[in-house]
Amino acid sequence: MKVRTCSKCGQQFSPQGIRLHEKACDGSKREEVISPQETTDNTHEPPVSPEGQGGADVLPIKQADYVYREGKEGGICPHCGLELDEDDLFWHSLSKNGKDTNLYRCPECKNEFSSPSEVAIPELFDLVGELKKRFETLENGMVELVEKSVKEGQTKSEKARLEQAEEVRTEFSKEIESLKEKVNEVVEDEEGIEKTVDKLVEERMAGLLQKIDKRDQELKTWQKERDERLGALMSDMKRSIDALNARSRKPPCEHDFVDMRKVSGGNYFICSICGEKQEIL
Repeated sequence: MKVRTCSKCGQQFSPQGIRLHEKACDGSKREEVISPQETTDNTHEPPVSPEGQGGADVLPIKQADYVYREGKEGGICPHCGLELDEDDLFWHSLSKNGKDTNLYRCPECKNEFSSPSEVAIPELFDLVGELKKRFETLENGMVELVEKSVKEGQTKSEKARLEQAEEVRTEFSKEIESLKEKVNEVVEDEEGIEKTVDKLVEERMAGLLQKIDKRDQELKTWQKERDERLGALMSDMKRSIDALNARSRKPPCEHDFVDMRKVSGGNYFICSICGEKQEIL
């Protein structure tokens, strides 16, 4: 098995053990496992036997369950369920002759367990974090599209618009969580992780683009219906205005001209009804 040496304390660890160790190492040595041949002191806790068993009251060694919480790796004791983060694992890890044994002693039940499965690697969570950023970008784009379509339509209240935007945000948050769960299911194949993640991204992208296209089509349909309604409204208004003008228009005047030469000496005729003047040539 490949081993790696800590640059601070000089101890050797497996590839997965060095990650946990280096984050907590302060250059000091850890507790060493003392074999039965090396001591007669019964005050030391039950030593690790060649078969991987502890003392008479110690349960068989089991592998811890991997846990990743608040940016830290860790493990869960398979015997009592105590959760230990990477710092806890470091201080309760066991070594023999300065070398990593890949074993830990639970501070609660005093039973020993092996290190968590190394298939769950931090790089995977970095990938998921990057995916989350990409989906948030798409999500925000969808929200903007919805808000824009509603704002242009002026058909919904501010409250309704925000509620619709929040529904879209919640929907895509669920998709992100679903993606993380799927990724965690395939971590056993470390070499295929990135390829699998890319495939999942491609599938999600295709689904998102379809939804965006659907929203865009709905917006275009709404705009077309709006234009048709607006055109019909304008036609109705024009007909109403024409009818109003027709009702307000005066009938043709039956002129009753007066010869102003006889009245005031003016050289024109004037209608006594509408006041129209006609010059006398």
